[in-house]
Amino acid sequence: MASERILDPSVEFKGLAKQANLAPKVDDLNGKVVGLLNHNSPVVGGTEVTRDPFFETLKARLEQRYRLRGVIWRHKPNPSRVAPTEMLDEIAAQADVVINGTCS
Repeated sequence: MASERILDPSVEFKGLAKQANLAPKVDDLNGKVVGLLNHNSPVVGGTEVTRDPFFETLKARLEQRYRLRGVIWRHKPNPSRVAPTEMLDEIAAQADVVINGTCS
């Protein structure tokens, strides 16, 4: 099994969070619903791979470390475009935290 190293990309915005319309930071994931939003993985052997190995590992680690209330996984159709509004509205309504990324 390949090893992975997860880095913390967070920064302090010092007042810019409100200007950028960012959601407040969540201190604890216990009891929360986590949304995973990534793009559809490429087609492999004629079959579309809909789950990304990095996100699978991330999901497993989050479930091991926290008592999550649930995980919602959505795939945006194009990594270079914003996800459709309906998809964003749905995941925002159902999840307490959303992790958005592109991994292939």
